Amino acid sequence: DRKEQFHCVVAKSREYAESVDRVTMPPGVKLSPGQYTLTLLFSGKFSTEQKGIYVANNPDLSSNLDKIEKELCAQIVMVLEPTFARQVFPCFDESNFRSSFQLNLFVENSAFVAVSNMPTKSIQKMGTGRLFEFQQSPPMPTYLFCFAMGRFDTLKGATEKTKIPVNVKCPFGMGKLADKILHQATSA
Repeated sequence: DRKEQFHCVVAKSREYAESVDRVTMPPGVKLSPGQYTLTLLFSGKFSTEQKGIYVANNPDLSSNLDKIEKELCAQIVMVLEPTFARQVFPCFDESNFRSSFQLNLFVENSAFVAVSNMPTKSIQKMGTGRLFEFQQSPPMPTYLFCFAMGRFDTLKGATEKTKIPVNVKCPFGMGKLADKILHQATSA
């Protein structure tokens, strides 16, 4: 029988350095080499700027729409480069660290979909919304992880030589403007 010993180490303080957007939690005791489990409670906020996770509205589409129609043109998107991932979830947000991501997103608005840089594994209806489950990502830097929610136009194609499928997502109503992007992606 293998018996594991668990010791609870509680951080005695929390220090936030705003200049580098970093939280340090000294353990209060000397830690010996070994494996530890770190448990955090975390909450983030939507950014009012184009960093971290934010609500994007397309002014070209929404200028003449009423409030409900404007909400249907909005998208929840993210920019994690260079170090904005730490505003969205706790992480070691440095490009030399790699993490694998398993994402599930609940989308309450039935007109919206969720997209990620990993294929959708399943979509389950839950009450008035849907739960999107995505395949686990390979290890990658945090700034490459992405997801978005909203209404999108989707352009589909395949690379000319190897026939690898290519999907381009763009804001709803803007599909014609993404033709050039799809052409560049498929002719590479």
